[in-house]
This record gives sequence, structure tokens and C-alpha cells, in this order.
Amino acid sequence: MRAITVHTTASCQKCRITKRKLDDAKIPYATINASEKGNELLADAIRARADELNSPAEMPYVTVYDEHNVLIADWFSFRPDLINEHILEAN
Repeated sequence: MRAITVHTTASCQKCRITKRKLDDAKIPYATINASEKGNELLADAIRARADELNSPAEMPYVTVYDEHNVLIADWFSFRPDLINEHILEAN
């Protein structure tokens, strides 16, 4: 089973849309609010990953791990194409 995490911020519309698409498909996922107090190091790591991907750090940041806890996909923003490819088609 794939482990999915949706990293969000408090007022992120694209985060809500991403979570709604997963909810509608009945796909389990974890949510982490990267803007909450105490998550500063996580927020820094997310920005660093955006730099590595040469991508704007536009939330949500979604990670998908396989059953061996190996990262198989990650992306920023609402990406229905990648949700379909890496999550919906895999279940």
C-alpha cells in the first residue's frame, strides 16, 4: 500500500482541492500543516525540495511512498494528472 502525505498550509485552496480528490476516491492519506508552530524545519525542507525540483513551493506538497518506504513521487500544487498516475491507478 502506498503512503501518501499532503503537506498543507492553513488557507490553501489547492490543498483543499487535492484532499477532496483523494477523499472522493476513498484514498487514505496523512495531512501535515507545514505552517503550524513547531513545523519550521519541515517548512524549510519543503522549500529546499522545491529548489531541488526547480519548482515554485506552491502548496500542497504531496509525497507518495511505496510499501518499502521509498519515495516514488512528489510534487507541488494541485496536480490531478499526478494524483491519477501515482495514486488512483495504483489502487
